[in-house]
Amino acid sequence: MDNPIKIGRFPYAAGSRANAIDEKSGLVKVIADDENTILGAHIVGAEAGELLPLMTYAVTRKLKCDEFKDLVFAHPTLGENLWEAMGEIANFSIHI
Repeated sequence: MDNPIKIGRFPYAAGSRANAIDEKSGLVKVIADDENTILGAHIVGAEAGELLPLMTYAVTRKLKCDEFKDLVFAHPTLGENLWEAMGEIANFSIHI
């Protein structure tokens, strides 16, 4: 039986901005169903409250991780951590 959920993780320590501001402790975890629809997320680390609205929007609009592939995230930002976690689910992450 297939797992009904997928989990994408991205540690802050692997992110460019987190390293630049010396905030390497943290993790972004995105939870999606078997069709990559975002069900929720855990964000622990610097500026988590700033990252949360995008994930709230994604959950309420029933967006898929795949829809974020071509979305531009400024570099270096902590927001890239979200993109990387979603990319782990939809196979477009670069750094993990």
